[in-house]
Amino acid sequence: MPILLLVRQGVSGEAGTVPNTGKVYVYYGSPTPPYLSDTPDWTIASAVEQAELGFAVGTAGDVNGDGLSDIIVGLPFSSEETILPGEAWIFYGFATGLDKAGTRPVGTRNNADHRLTSGIDENNEFGWTVGTAGDINGDSFADIIVSAVFERDGKKGQHHVFYSSAQGPGTTPDWTFNAPIDASGRIKNRYSSTAGDVNGDGYADVIVGKRKGFDIDSSAFLFFGGPDNLAAEPDRELLASPDIVGITGFGLSVSTAGDVNGDGFADVVVGSSGPIFSFGRRERGDVFYGGGTLGAAVRPQQRQVLDPATPVALLGATDVLTSFRLSAIARMPLGTEQVRLEWQAAPLGSDFTAPDAVTDVTDSITTGQVLTPTVSTILPGERYAWRVRLLYPAGNRLGQSASRWYHAVRQGAAEWDLGTGISTGVSNETVVVDLQPTSTLTATLVGGTPISYTWDLGDSSPRTTTTVPTLTYEYATFGTYTVTVTVAFTTTRSSEVLTLTSQTLVDIPGIEIVADDVFFVEQPITLTSNLFNLTPISYTWDFGDGEGIIGSGEGITATNIVTHTYQNIGVYTVTVQAVTEQGEVSAQVQVNVIEQPLTSLTAANSSPSEALQATVFTATVTGARPSTVVSYTWDFGDYSQPLVIGAPPGTVPVTYTYSTPGIYTATVIAGNGFMTLSQTTRVTVTDVAIVGLFATNNGPSILGEVTAFSTTLEAGTNVQYTWDFGDGETGSGPAPTHTYTAAGTYIAVVTAENSSSGPVTATTTVEVLNAPIAGLTATGPTTILLGDEANFSASVTGGTNVQYTWNFGDNTTGSGPSVTHIYNTTGTYQVIVTAANGTNTLTDALEVQVVRPVLAIGKGASSAQVDTDQLLTYTLVVTNTGDAPATNLLIVDAIPQGVQVAQILNGGQQQGQEVRWTVAALSPGASVSVQFVVRAGSTAGTIVNDTYSVTADTNAGATGSAVTVLVVAPPEGTRVYLPRVVR
Repeated sequence: MPILLLVRQGVSGEAGTVPNTGKVYVYYGSPTPPYLSDTPDWTIASAVEQAELGFAVGTAGDVNGDGLSDIIVGLPFSSEETILPGEAWIFYGFATGLDKAGTRPVGTRNNADHRLTSGIDENNEFGWTVGTAGDINGDSFADIIVSAVFERDGKKGQHHVFYSSAQGPGTTPDWTFNAPIDASGRIKNRYSSTAGDVNGDGYADVIVGKRKGFDIDSSAFLFFGGPDNLAAEPDRELLASPDIVGITGFGLSVSTAGDVNGDGFADVVVGSSGPIFSFGRRERGDVFYGGGTLGAAVRPQQRQVLDPATPVALLGATDVLTSFRLSAIARMPLGTEQVRLEWQAAPLGSDFTAPDAVTDVTDSITTGQVLTPTVSTILPGERYAWRVRLLYPAGNRLGQSASRWYHAVRQGAAEWDLGTGISTGVSNETVVVDLQPTSTLTATLVGGTPISYTWDLGDSSPRTTTTVPTLTYEYATFGTYTVTVTVAFTTTRSSEVLTLTSQTLVDIPGIEIVADDVFFVEQPITLTSNLFNLTPISYTWDFGDGEGIIGSGEGITATNIVTHTYQNIGVYTVTVQAVTEQGEVSAQVQVNVIEQPLTSLTAANSSPSEALQATVFTATVTGARPSTVVSYTWDFGDYSQPLVIGAPPGTVPVTYTYSTPGIYTATVIAGNGFMTLSQTTRVTVTDVAIVGLFATNNGPSILGEVTAFSTTLEAGTNVQYTWDFGDGETGSGPAPTHTYTAAGTYIAVVTAENSSSGPVTATTTVEVLNAPIAGLTATGPTTILLGDEANFSASVTGGTNVQYTWNFGDNTTGSGPSVTHIYNTTGTYQVIVTAANGTNTLTDALEVQVVRPVLAIGKGASSAQVDTDQLLTYTLVVTNTGDAPATNLLIVDAIPQGVQVAQILNGGQQQGQEVRWTVAALSPGASVSVQFVVRAGSTAGTIVNDTYSVTADTNAGATGSAVTVLVVAPPEGTRVYLPRVVR
């Protein structure tokens, strides 16, 4: 927390100064020793004569609600006018401090964030006391109280309260209290202050001192804060104890005392001062304990954990070191709608959104319910601010997501809301005799009953536990040590053993050499000798490399810093001897001088490269001495043996050939015996481009047999082949096979591709031949009747796609393996069949004799003349004069006119006017005869028989010539009747 110190500067009598202007110094606190700097961090200055800037200083609390403490300074005499009304200036705190991130290096009247006045334009010494009044009305903003020495209209002393907001306080008071004086005129109300929350209602209260000269009936007034602000008249009057002897002037000073008895209520202290002439001057302070009888927990309130009914007042202590309770009643204009309570707690000086802040949300509740969440994970000994707000349900009629933030008095009496109430500390006193220091460490505990003290002396020695708060220790070596003491204790509220830790720094006098662990050869090095708690006179250095001893005035100053360059690698002992006002001391250190480091390594390569072709790699090293040899180890990322070479620093090339395409990460490690660097380079290796693609086959091929294809390349890797065999079929691979289903000439096309080449094609011509013909045989009749169909067929024992042609020997041809043919003439024919398929040709022949029957028919009568009514025999003779048998012969003879059939011989039959005979067959050269008998008519005349014939199945046939028989009438008496002859 900031500490404000008043220093009056420029008093009367100092030459060249403005009298009594005043000045204020601000020192920022720190959580680590020494806690405050030796020089101020910020100042406030005034140029107004007799202003007495800094007459009153104090915290203003957080007047604008930004979570940071603000400060207020009083200038009771500040005016450039004849009448001096006085002023108070407020400066806001920022995360970067009071200087507003460098825009306000010095505080002045012009750059103050607020200037407060009493509003009375006459001398009333406004700003006699200044400070925070706490959050009087519970609006989450710290209010301001300023007193003035005002003597008018029967009043002596005036107290003004400025209520604050997000824009800070106004420029004129919101509340003023004037104390009347009695007839003696001795009442002076010059001092006022925040009282803290003495009644536990969550609102800051105000105390005003009423000092009546040095009378014992002086008093102090309490005004209770609340949502309706301060009342015009006091709520409570505190009186001096009647046993005061020689101490009067009760109310000379007033202030909050925090919660001195740990009951959760703020207490107040009232100061008294007696007259110098009475019993000797004596002073006294009276403490009045606060109580909760007048308060009501209607606002957010901080409470104890183990005893939730007891509030924790400002400056009060919690009964559990790492948590406290919050208590609030949910009040809002939403009826019975559900709400939640959100709370936040943050260490003072931190924003509520800082990482070390804690926050949480309660379950949903309805208005009027009491919420008492426990704030946990706070740190012992830390001071916290807190705030709460209500989270409204979505779509509520207020149209708001949350209420404003509420919290108890923030920084009202000091710069914290609450704390554990327990604190520890540790101090050190070191005495040096003959350069041998002895340290006496003393631990303190406030607010608890100590049990033990555990000491960590910061020098790697074992921890020591004592039951007394002091420890005497002699450090073996000089230096600055952090001493940590952990105090185990109990409190009045609990028998639980608690611990708190504090630290302090211990400086032990001596000398040391500060040097790096290693140095680099041929490079300047810097050595520093540090004295601890000693006053130097001179230094002498020996670098241990035979280069001589350097002392003060011999190339170095009387300071403790030297430079030196080692020319060789090695380990050297450096010695420094210092002459000090306290005596002579020396120190040694070993320095390791090594090779100069490699400062950078880069790697590159010439890829993309084709597989089986060299890739060039380069490694470039900087920083090494030119005379050194750098070792380069290459791992090419393909599991091959690493390549190791030695070369001077610079750019060093190597080559390597990858056998397989891919993406590789090559790593090079460069080292010079002292250090190594590594670097990688990405290598892209592609396929070898396709060159000289040729395709061949093993044809000509016989149909039905496998044709083998092959490819050759002059160059190319990871080649993919696809084939079009020219017959609508496809294949793949460098050497496929294929069986064609038809003979012919085909163009096979192969297409080759890889990652480096687009499609490359080659062709090969394939001759597919039929299988050679073998075993041709022609079959067919050797003899055939003229007019009949002759069936011929041909067959082979081998061969494909055979074409057959026929020559029938009669100047006619045919085709096909089976043919028919009808010969038109008889004779002997040579039938030849030819089989061909483009591969070979065969012929075969057979002889066919075409034959036919030739019929001749003749007829004769038994007599050339016949008498009327006499029998006449006709004989028909059929002869086959041909060379083929006649079959199914039909002999037909028409019955002549004028006769009657008397008898039909040889199986003939009469059908109408015809006589018919059938003969099954008649061989060549054979004859057949048939007869029938007729009776001549009774009238003489001529019988002409001219219609007779023979036919057969073979289209053979013949007709005969007419046969005439004379029928005569015999003379009477001479008619002879011949006997009937049957043949």
